[in-house]
Amino acid sequence: MFAVRSSFTRDVEAAARALAEIEPGNRWSEVDSTEETLGALSAAINGFDWRPRAAKAIVLVSEGAIRDESDRLSYDELFEAAASTGDVAIFPVISTFFAEYYYPLATGTDGIVVPYQELVPQPSMLSSEPAKPALDSAREALTAAMEHIINRPVALLANPEYIANPGESIRFDASASYVVDSEISEVAWDFDGDGAYDRLGAELVVEHTYPDAFDGEVRVRVRAANGTFTVANAPVHIGTYIAPVKPGSPTPLELGAAESGDSIRLSWEPQDQLAAQWLIAVNGVNLGVTDGDLQSVRISDIDRAAATELSVAGVTAAGLVGEAATITLGPANDAGAGPAAEEIAVTGSDATLSFIPGLVFLLLGTLLVISAQVVIRRHRA
Repeated sequence: MFAVRSSFTRDVEAAARALAEIEPGNRWSEVDSTEETLGALSAAINGFDWRPRAAKAIVLVSEGAIRDESDRLSYDELFEAAASTGDVAIFPVISTFFAEYYYPLATGTDGIVVPYQELVPQPSMLSSEPAKPALDSAREALTAAMEHIINRPVALLANPEYIANPGESIRFDASASYVVDSEISEVAWDFDGDGAYDRLGAELVVEHTYPDAFDGEVRVRVRAANGTFTVANAPVHIGTYIAPVKPGSPTPLELGAAESGDSIRLSWEPQDQLAAQWLIAVNGVNLGVTDGDLQSVRISDIDRAAATELSVAGVTAAGLVGEAATITLGPANDAGAGPAAEEIAVTGSDATLSFIPGLVFLLLGTLLVISAQVVIRRHRA
């Protein structure tokens, strides 16, 4: 069995206390060790709140042999999870006696084995696989693993995703990659994500064309002169990308009879059932959203001295904004200067939203930035 003692933290003392609670066991069964090791790695990769686009690594300190898969999880499934999380590299810190069992974990995630001398040294285990020279103690090996992680470069791709058609050239840009206290010595590109690097050199920006449909990922490995390296990846969709469906433009968009000199009713008919909300805008300024089952709003305090453009757009539950329908309200002959506040009363609701222009806040996560401060007044419309 395994247990999560602590999630990610900047509290060094808390992390030290969590480490102090861990006591070494004496598990020599490959079955037990495999189940616990792969289970703990899966929980860390899939369950922790990894920071997007950050270099990610796991230091695995173990003391027994493991098999290439458990009853519940295979290496390939673990590697897929590590890649989809953003290339989590695994660095096993292990006795030379068991080091050979951990090379698949390290190489499959672009990490390295950091062995230390204990029990019966096995130098032959280190001859053909990426590893640091065997150190004298587990403490030295753990320190070496942490130094390797800290000193390795940070690989960054400019785009989180790449979309094109077969035959179109794609520009892959990793020029934002960097390394501290060293320099980038080699850049390797794997255009189809199969683990075999297709182009080696020093180019951080390359062009590549996919002749056929492809749905996979591109990987770039950035190696530094200090011997460390890291990998970044991004999805690639060639001729396979299906754009998400957005709400259609609501039509017809109609202006109702004025209920007062500065009030109008705006009505519309949805084209589909995709809108969870309706985004209302006046003169290009987003005022707010209404529930998706409503089809009209009353807008008051309109400045009629000039023409006023009003628009309505559907917003899906996922936050995708559809095509807006727009209508223009002409100026009134006797209109004067408008008041300082604009008010939308949503028909059929029990709230009036008052919007005071000039202040900026964030609505619907990262979807909308609205130039207004919202005041909600409860009433029965």
